[in-house]
Amino acid sequence: DIQVEFSGVEGSDFAAKIIAEREGGSFLWDVHSGGPTTALTVLKPKGVLDPLRPVLLLPDVLDGSKWLGGLDDGWKDSEGRFVFGFESRLVPPVWINRDLVPESELSSIDQLLEPKWKGKIITRDPRLSGTASAAGTYLLIVKGEGWLRQLYSQNLVINNDERAAIEAVVRGVYPILMGVNQSNIDGFQREGLGKNIKPLDPDPDGKLGQWAVSARGHAMLINKAPHPNAATVFINWLLSKDGQQAYLEATSLNSRRLDVGGPPESAPKPNVKIVDADHEKNLPYNKRAKDLAGELIK
Repeated sequence: DIQVEFSGVEGSDFAAKIIAEREGGSFLWDVHSGGPTTALTVLKPKGVLDPLRPVLLLPDVLDGSKWLGGLDDGWKDSEGRFVFGFESRLVPPVWINRDLVPESELSSIDQLLEPKWKGKIITRDPRLSGTASAAGTYLLIVKGEGWLRQLYSQNLVINNDERAAIEAVVRGVYPILMGVNQSNIDGFQREGLGKNIKPLDPDPDGKLGQWAVSARGHAMLINKAPHPNAATVFINWLLSKDGQQAYLEATSLNSRRLDVGGPPESAPKPNVKIVDADHEKNLPYNKRAKDLAGELIK
């Protein structure tokens, strides 16, 4: 029954906004839920975040058996105190319009490097922070720099309008799609469009590790907050079973909580290694992937 004032903006825009406000002496925000990259590269170094772990109070939240990999596995910062990922879902880095390209022609991620796919892959811009650069980070970790260089040399078609990029594949303009969120593909398919756009599994035998992300599902506590007690209540509710169930129902995404259901097709597979491209330790890979994209994509 606490009145919540919500503002939804991209993480980079929020970071610029809150830093400018704080430099002007205004401290207006209590809680931030968003992606990890801006949080770890801007908000944490600028001293915007308070430690979150001390305000986790509910036994329901602190019980490690309720979380995928345990409670400690959810922290994305190296200290394990500031940025907690409560979401975890598989993100296919590559999608194929199977009406255009059958599996007999393209069934392995390594086949993307074949010359015949030059100029036929559309993606959001992997030079910018977002799903496309995160996909590049994952592929750099599991496939190596030489492989990613070859992929980025395939004359990728860049369209940072995610809906337009998906629509181009739905309409058959391009057969291969990268760097988009599954939820937006699902939106087309619920309307009966692009029903045969399917993910290309980069790790069918489980040797590389599955790419699971928390995306925007990270909880952070803003320091010098105007309503610290309400922030504590909200954070504990958000990470509780009820809060995560509400989040799931609003977003159709997967929670790291094991006692909350979610779409089975995007749930991490049990007993398969997770490659956590969101973690602070992998920020150098993220930077390198973006640098390679800047070098090779013109």
